[in-house]
Amino acid sequence: MQGISETLANAPSLVLLRSFCLVVQEGSFSQAAALLQLSQPAVSLQLRQLERQLGTRLIERVGRRAVPTAPGQALLAQLPAV
Repeated sequence: MQGISETLANAPSLVLLRSFCLVVQEGSFSQAAALLQLSQPAVSLQLRQLERQLGTRLIERVGRRAVPTAPGQALLAQLPAV
């Protein structure tokens, strides 16, 4: 059985989860970056890091919009509102 410290060590950070939520909420990496007071490339990097940690694609770019994939929608359903 995995201990709590191991579970927390493998869990995504709240910073990454908040960035993910804002990208989905705003539908835009640039708008989420402005709200987070970060650059757009920094937010993109955070999302790639989160996707790497979870082993799945969470966001798809459809035209100029960022929309959650099915796994992204499932993750959103488990998170409290930002």
